[in-house]
Amino acid sequence: MSQLRIKQILMSAAVLGAVTIHAQEAQHYPEAALTHIFTQEQIEQKKADELEQKLVHQRDLLEKQKREVEKQVAAHRFQIEGLKMQQEKAQSELDMISVDLQHVNGDLASYQSEHQQFNESSKATIDYLNNQRNELAAHQKQVDDELVSLENARKKAEKEVYELGMDIERYKVGIAKN
Repeated sequence: MSQLRIKQILMSAAVLGAVTIHAQEAQHYPEAALTHIFTQEQIEQKKADELEQKLVHQRDLLEKQKREVEKQVAAHRFQIEGLKMQQEKAQSELDMISVDLQHVNGDLASYQSEHQQFNESSKATIDYLNNQRNELAAHQKQVDDELVSLENARKKAEKEVYELGMDIERYKVGIAKN
């Protein structure tokens, strides 16, 4: 707006300067001065009309630019609101994930403690079973040794029974002969 006023002031000054020059010429040529004043008024009117048209045109352009800027601002506000909604949604999802992560961490801690207990329990069970296996192996060896000794005793007893049976048969044969 200030530029338009400056332009109007400069145009007025130029017109006044031209009028002054023509006024000086009018002193030398009075008839030419009248036609010149008439044409000068037409020129001034034409310039004023052109300036007014330019002013209206610039005002229209400014209004158009203002509407476009307002549309862009509205679009940016809409986009900002959309981004805010997305941010809020992402934050709520992040909060839910955080809560889930806390639950998972709690579950993990309990699973780790249970795993530790199972490891200790299975280690104790394995130690107990190894001890039982060692005891069974010792008992098995004792039983095997006893079986061997019983087998030897059985063979010895069978031999003695066989010999005694043979002796009885000899005695029977000897008695039968006598």
